[in-house]
Amino acid sequence: LMCAMKLQAWARMVIVRRRFVRETELGRRSALRARKEHAAIVFQKYARRWLAQRRAAAIRREAARLAELEAATVALRSEAHTVRHERDQLRSEAESHKARNMELEALVELLNIEVDAAKRAN
Repeated sequence: LMCAMKLQAWARMVIVRRRFVRETELGRRSALRARKEHAAIVFQKYARRWLAQRRAAAIRREAARLAELEAATVALRSEAHTVRHERDQLRSEAESHKARNMELEALVELLNIEVDAAKRAN
């Protein structure tokens, strides 16, 4: 009887110990799973932050490039205006030179006519 009671107590202890080990193991596994999930959440948070910083940097670079292009466009417009102004001036000068050339050609014709008349008179 005493031996049977000891065996029963021993069996209870083994069962309790096994349950404790099993629960501890389950706890360890769930703790590991929780740590993994937490690490994934933290990683995603930092990955999102990193991606947002990368996007912001890319947007800043693009904005700087657009500002440079805008400045270059303004400079080119100003240059084009200057060139058009100079072209118009040169055109008007060319027209005035043409008119002066025509006047001179008419004077040369008159002088030629006078020279011919003087030669005939002699």
